[in-house]
Amino acid sequence: MVKQIEDKKPSRPSRAERAQKKLTDSKLSRVDKRSRTRGSKKAISSVAEIGGLSEKEVKAALLKQFQKSKIPTKIVPGNKKIYSGKSRTFEKKFSDKYWKDNPNAKCFKCNALLTPATRSIDHKVPWSKYCLSTDQQFVCSGGTHYEVALTEDFHDRFQDPKNLQPACQSCNSSKGGPKGNDGIAPRKLPLKDQTCPGPGCKLPKAV
Repeated sequence: MVKQIEDKKPSRPSRAERAQKKLTDSKLSRVDKRSRTRGSKKAISSVAEIGGLSEKEVKAALLKQFQKSKIPTKIVPGNKKIYSGKSRTFEKKFSDKYWKDNPNAKCFKCNALLTPATRSIDHKVPWSKYCLSTDQQFVCSGGTHYEVALTEDFHDRFQDPKNLQPACQSCNSSKGGPKGNDGIAPRKLPLKDQTCPGPGCKLPKAV
């Protein structure tokens, strides 16, 4: 029995195999999604030669890898958009109405009368904290599970009037706070939580 278990244990790649993988990974990191640039074509040709494959096989493997790691953008059916975590701006129709309802607004900090050239909308509680109360859900995308927020729920929370105040651009900028970090951006669940049963998965499907 012990011998059977030992026979099933995968062997560690040799030094030469590890060096070859490192070389191919380095070359493929320069390949763009469509493999159209000169550098991409050169890298694919080189990797095909190293691995004894055709360029077509290398491209197919790259496409499969890209599709597997692609962050989902919508839930189907229904085509509900998933918030990407990259764009944090007020919708134009919302900001237009906000300033129409507050024509004589003053900056909450310096009390200056705001003009179209100086005005901005500020979050009382920083968005990096306020966003964490946004509704999120688990979805399945090609067998990989993610935690996501819908774009419509992001807008409801980001544009919550209870957490907004008028500010001049300079006072708003001077508040500082964490940049480029959004707690409700799509998050792939850790490997230990990736328990997708396959076609029978009951989570909403995302693509």
